[in-house]
Amino acid sequence: MKIFSFRISMYWCIAALFLSLGSALLQAQDINQALKYLQSERYEDANAIFQKLIDSNPTEANACFYYGESILLNFQNDPYSNTLEEVVKESATYFNMGIKRDSTNMLNYIGLGMLKLLQHNDTIGADIYFTKVENVIPKKEKKFTDNDFNLLIKLAMAQLYSPKPRYNKAIAYLERAKAASVVIAQKTKKEVPSVYIALGDIYNKMNNASLAVANYNKAVYIDDKLYEPIVKIGRLYMRSRNLQEARNYFDQAKEIDSTYAPLYRAYGEMYAMGGLANLSKQNFKKFLDLSGNNIPAKIQYVNSLFKAKDYKTCVENIEEIFAVDKSRNYLNRLAAYSCYEMRPADYEKAKMYIEEFFKNSSPEKIIPKDYTYYGRTLLKMKDTTLIMKAFEQLQKAYSFDTTDYALLTDIAVDAYYAKQFKLAVETFNKKIASGQAEISDYFTLGKTYYQMAQGEKDTAIQRAAYNDAIKTFTTITKLEPSNVEAYLWIANTSFGLDPESKLGIAKPAYEMVIEKGSADTIKYAPQLFAAYSYMGSYYLFAAKPDYAMAESIFWKMVWLDPKKKEWQVKGYYSLGATYTSRKNYAVAQTYYKKVLEIDPKNEAALKDLESINKVLKAKQNQ
Repeated sequence: MKIFSFRISMYWCIAALFLSLGSALLQAQDINQALKYLQSERYEDANAIFQKLIDSNPTEANACFYYGESILLNFQNDPYSNTLEEVVKESATYFNMGIKRDSTNMLNYIGLGMLKLLQHNDTIGADIYFTKVENVIPKKEKKFTDNDFNLLIKLAMAQLYSPKPRYNKAIAYLERAKAASVVIAQKTKKEVPSVYIALGDIYNKMNNASLAVANYNKAVYIDDKLYEPIVKIGRLYMRSRNLQEARNYFDQAKEIDSTYAPLYRAYGEMYAMGGLANLSKQNFKKFLDLSGNNIPAKIQYVNSLFKAKDYKTCVENIEEIFAVDKSRNYLNRLAAYSCYEMRPADYEKAKMYIEEFFKNSSPEKIIPKDYTYYGRTLLKMKDTTLIMKAFEQLQKAYSFDTTDYALLTDIAVDAYYAKQFKLAVETFNKKIASGQAEISDYFTLGKTYYQMAQGEKDTAIQRAAYNDAIKTFTTITKLEPSNVEAYLWIANTSFGLDPESKLGIAKPAYEMVIEKGSADTIKYAPQLFAAYSYMGSYYLFAAKPDYAMAESIFWKMVWLDPKKKEWQVKGYYSLGATYTSRKNYAVAQTYYKKVLEIDPKNEAALKDLESINKVLKAKQNQ
């Protein structure tokens, strides 16, 4: 009886052992399947498996790490759906759960180290976790297991989570793994390819393309069935805009595995870069289909469409996501940006989406670009009631980074064209005070003062604005003494102070335009024409007219550019006016007729000829 009992006990022990082994095998298969899903960016499918493993086995720790890592990977691909704080908190939950379940499982310590780097760049705190992992890895390479290689690779890639990636530390980990791989290969005749893929990734991040390619090629040499490093080589060629070579590598990877989803995203980006929109769309769609058509994959898809500047399709797909899931508030942002950028733009929709985004966002989730797009959208709507709100948004964007001088310039220029002259002046002066002003800034500031003066009825305020304009344009001439356009604006503004030329304020300024512009009459023809027009009129209508001087200047207008017929018209007309003033009607007629030869319907010339004919007829009748 005892023997029988013993046999039954043995049976159940053996059965339990096989069940345990079988369960472990199934778990390993599930993990591998989930990791394959991660590789294809099927995050929801991968996470579903991880969660199943976590729920079904209270001691399962690997799945905890990979679930936490999946959250971080998804955040890297889609950094706007959640805040960094939310992502860190969620990932930490799984890493800590893994440690609680199995404190000997080192992967989860790596996860916590990653979070230390990601959130606060806490290198000291991170290294406490990393050192703990290092201590369990064998000192002798020949004792390495697959898990040891995995730990070193994960340690290496963890260094990239720092805002200032620790490349040297990452390479040190991988060089150790590489040394172990070489030792083991002496027995197995085969190195570990994942080590070289990881090295390629590190050098890729470092923008060392040659070493990245060398390591990717080494991985493929070890295992010619690997498609991931081949795609990565193709992407490196795409980065250097060698699209044909990129395609060669993508095609090579496709021959190995035509179901690898990220490959088709690479194709889509490549075709978009080459201007082949239809092929780009087809491949993005293929990427979406192969990645499980889940929401994270769809988000990847719309992100890719946005990067490819296929804004219309991007919005269409966002609306498809919203039809089943409106919780992804970030997509309102992307939809707003896309509606603004697409041609023709849909500013009403852009406004709707960005306002929806603001409504459902906490302040920390809003970035400067959100305010920028909102402000520019409101300006584009040409609604005068929205103008001030538009500039409020643009100024909010600038407040995030007061060294963003490009945005500061945009605000000033937009304010100028929106006729918000006071704001334009304030903004340009702010940039000047920063020491970052460019010549173009001074020009637009000067024009702003000029426009302020033009619309001002108060004489004192008007004169002050004109003088501010002259000061600003004069600054340009000091910075660039040969800037003819600046001299012209000084002259035009001076004319504003003395529109009837009684004081002759503008005369020296226009003479300076002629002096500076004569150095290159072709380049500065427009400025010279404007100066000749004023100077000729000045001599013609002076208290004591100088007809000879006026005539010589008007002839310069005629000869300045034979292709500019309108200039010839004005020159001949001015010559006609000169001789009319001298009462030499016969010669005046000649010039008015020359005007009509070029412009038969010129009303001024026709009217003056009619007047001259009446005068001559009256003389004949006397």
